[in-house]
Amino acid sequence: MSRRAPTKNKSSNALTIITALAAIGFIALVIVFVMQMSAPDNSSTGARLAVDQEKIDLGTFAYEQPARAVFTLKNTGDQPLQIANRQIQTKLLEGC
Repeated sequence: MSRRAPTKNKSSNALTIITALAAIGFIALVIVFVMQMSAPDNSSTGARLAVDQEKIDLGTFAYEQPARAVFTLKNTGDQPLQIANRQIQTKLLEGC
C-alpha cells in the first residue's frame, strides 16, 4: 500500500503566495526609498560660465599689429565661480 503525502489546503497556498508577493513588494519599496535618499541633490547647478560670443572675427590687419577683442564672461550658475588657472590661452584658426 502506498501512502499519499498530505496536500495543503488551496487557500493556504494562496495565502503563502500573497504573503511572499507582499514581502517582495515591501522590500522593493524600501530599496527605492533608500536609493532616493542617497541620491545627490540636483537642485543646485553649481558654477556655470557663459560667454557672450562663441567666436571673435577681427578681420584683416597687418603682421605684428596689435589686435584687441572684448567679450564678457558671466557666471549663470548658483554657486561662486572660481578661475584656478589665470593664464590666458588663445588659438589662432587662420593666419599668415
